[in-house]
Amino acid sequence: MNLVAAMLGVLRCGAAYTFLDPGHPPARTRLIVEDASIRLVIVDGPLSVPAGLGVRKLDLSRQGRPDAGSGSFPEGLERGDRRAVADDPAYVIYTSGTTGTPKGVVVTHGNVLALMSGAAEVLTFGSGDVWSVFHSASFDFSVWEIFGGLLTGGRLVIVPDAALYSPMDLLALLETESVSVLSQIPSIFRHLVNAYERSDRPALALKMIVFGGEAIDRSSLLRWARLYDGSAQLINMYGITETTVHATWHRLTEADLVDLQAPTPIGLPLPHLGVLLLDATGRRVPDGEAGEIWIYGSGVALGYLNRPELTRERFREIQVDGETVRAYRSGDLGRRLTTGVLEYLGRIDDQVKVRGHRIELGEVESVLRAHPWVLDAAACVKRSTESLIAFVVLREAPDHESAKSITKELRAFLVARLPGQSVPSAVHAIDRLPRLTSGKLDRNALAGLRSPGRTKAHEG
Repeated sequence: MNLVAAMLGVLRCGAAYTFLDPGHPPARTRLIVEDASIRLVIVDGPLSVPAGLGVRKLDLSRQGRPDAGSGSFPEGLERGDRRAVADDPAYVIYTSGTTGTPKGVVVTHGNVLALMSGAAEVLTFGSGDVWSVFHSASFDFSVWEIFGGLLTGGRLVIVPDAALYSPMDLLALLETESVSVLSQIPSIFRHLVNAYERSDRPALALKMIVFGGEAIDRSSLLRWARLYDGSAQLINMYGITETTVHATWHRLTEADLVDLQAPTPIGLPLPHLGVLLLDATGRRVPDGEAGEIWIYGSGVALGYLNRPELTRERFREIQVDGETVRAYRSGDLGRRLTTGVLEYLGRIDDQVKVRGHRIELGEVESVLRAHPWVLDAAACVKRSTESLIAFVVLREAPDHESAKSITKELRAFLVARLPGQSVPSAVHAIDRLPRLTSGKLDRNALAGLRSPGRTKAHEG
């Protein structure tokens, strides 16, 4: 609760916020504080701030009394006499860069208002809704959860740490708090489906489950749709931090879920945005052909903080129907069907080459997840051996099966469904896949795994 109050207080003063995750290494925290020129850090309890950075610390557990730090308050902050306008920054969220250095995305008040106004035109929210806040404030899904609830008059339920890591606890929370709008990353939702399957099927008030951050996992969604007798809509929303959380929406039906290997439908652009699919030369591709997703409209962020060259590279002015618009180049591949519905085909850089063959990691992972023993799966290339490796988290397997026989069974399953070059040379069972704070798969950590060592399992 203090987190939301602090965010609102910062915005009310006309300042912008960024979130310093206590779980991040001190070096990353220092980099963000320095890069964003942070002047004031708001904490709730005995949390440390890297020394020598000239920042003040405001501890909410001490009734907001500032410490004796060397920094000064930003001008006007103590009086709260500055009012923000639409083009003012509201927050900066740091995303991982390909170079390993995080980059700060500057998002405005107008961007957030455009998101919620656009979503309200196609989705139904109201003052009677209860929104879960499941995600870290360092991940922009939290912006949707927090301001989606507040700007529509709803109630927020901050998911406690215990329920973040225990699907059974989360299920109980959804029931007791009558949560009606739940936002989930598909790979995390799998665990909730597994828990619901093993539970006594509590009566839930869910009317909408919003998915984002990853391609949908059809097998778990199909299981949920057949288990849950409520009327919850399953909404898949594609988006990027640089275009303010969500850019497209699609109401999933059972017909969208039965083909486990089909591309992910991401639907239509939200009303405040447009989507172009362009080839490498910047020309539009015909319907049915793959192209890079470019997004334009009032959700496009200001750019990257202190990164003018990268901003110029990714945020471009282009011509749309004779008008110059500012667009973001996503690095994602998509395809538009003749119905106008967009399909997500994966990251351009998720296509890898192994011994000259181009391979879609997402295809390998999707096939593995279709096996009844597999709860989750990820694939990567071991560059030291130029070999394709897969890791799986098992839902269950016959007790008599050894690790060797499990690997044999899963490889046989893949051989029957994939071309030879796309079949991993090894399949390892592990307790959980490495993940970033956002909940997304940490592919760098995955590629660095030396062996299928056991780690603490995600319950459920």
